[in-house]
Amino acid sequence: MGSGACHPTKVTDVTFQQRTPPSIVADHGAGGVVLDGVAAPKQFWTGPYPWLAYLPLLFWPWLWRVPDEPRLPLILVVLALFLPLYLMGYRWKDGPKRVAALFVLLLSFVLTWTGAVWTVLAIYAAAMVADTRPARQAVAVIAAFMLTTLVVGLWRGGAWVTWVPGLGLMALASGAGMANAAIRERNRLLLVSQDAARQLAALAERERIGRDLHDLLGRTLTLVSIKAELAARLAGRDPVKAEQEMRDVAQAAREALVEVRAAVTGMVASLPRELDAARLACSAAGIEFQVEGRPDTLGQGAGAVLAMVMREAVTNVVRHSGAASCRILIATQPGRVQLSVTDDGNGGSMIEGSGLQGLRARVAAAGGTLLINSGSAGTEVVVTMPDTGAP
Repeated sequence: MGSGACHPTKVTDVTFQQRTPPSIVADHGAGGVVLDGVAAPKQFWTGPYPWLAYLPLLFWPWLWRVPDEPRLPLILVVLALFLPLYLMGYRWKDGPKRVAALFVLLLSFVLTWTGAVWTVLAIYAAAMVADTRPARQAVAVIAAFMLTTLVVGLWRGGAWVTWVPGLGLMALASGAGMANAAIRERNRLLLVSQDAARQLAALAERERIGRDLHDLLGRTLTLVSIKAELAARLAGRDPVKAEQEMRDVAQAAREALVEVRAAVTGMVASLPRELDAARLACSAAGIEFQVEGRPDTLGQGAGAVLAMVMREAVTNVVRHSGAASCRILIATQPGRVQLSVTDDGNGGSMIEGSGLQGLRARVAAAGGTLLINSGSAGTEVVVTMPDTGAP
């Protein structure tokens, strides 16, 4: 549409959707963290083996009294069952681990007939439960273990010095185990968040480069195509003019190479430079180009976003609209700026695709809004966004 009023027949209010971050698989194994199926290195002192150093406390009453021969085989059988159950159960998680801890607790009760410090195995059972989740269920199970141990101790415990301290050590060991599990959980979440940040940063950079390359190459290739076709038509009747058009093609290609390098390295687009390029593209297509407003008064951030939006909008005007004129209006207010790109061509020139999706992402990330008015009199693209930076 021309410089007159806009008479839209369709208004598209563009909304923005947030991308779902890539899925990250995280889990905690025995002594390590697993991210995306890759386990962190396990260390010996974080596994179950160092804690077996406390197992000889089971036999400290033997320092002054050797057990009867019938009791010794029972102790050996209990240990033979305890060791594989403890080592395998340490690698299990949650429900299965609590079941293994229950059997360890039952084995400790068997030792009440041997005169050994049977609560040593009960301490191992409580420590195993402390490493399970959810923590609330672990606390309930540990409390049940301690209550059962107290009842068995009152019934079969023998000398109080051999089992009462074990109750306190059960509470101490389970509390330390739960604190250690909480630390591991926080570390796991930290690793997950760091991995997510790296993946999202890489994804954002790929999307930025993809949008920039789409916008850059779309406009440049359109200009090159128009100039090359014009040179082909002029080659027979006006070789000098055809040569000039081909020089323009070469210049456009060199500028595109510079812009592609800038896009890959993350350099900021310039609105005044994009206006000059848009004027050249419209001139090559025979479209009258008008600019109102001062782009040099905008902050760098707003100017860069508007430059990329204007590039895509003008590319669509040249490619699809069949317009005779294109008008750029830059209106500024304190803290805000509005850019409108208006043509008088066929309505619906803004084709839904990666270009329009790029416009949405750019404007949404900058906290702005995008409105497209399209009708039989032409198309108008209006972008409003904050502008707080210095030029």
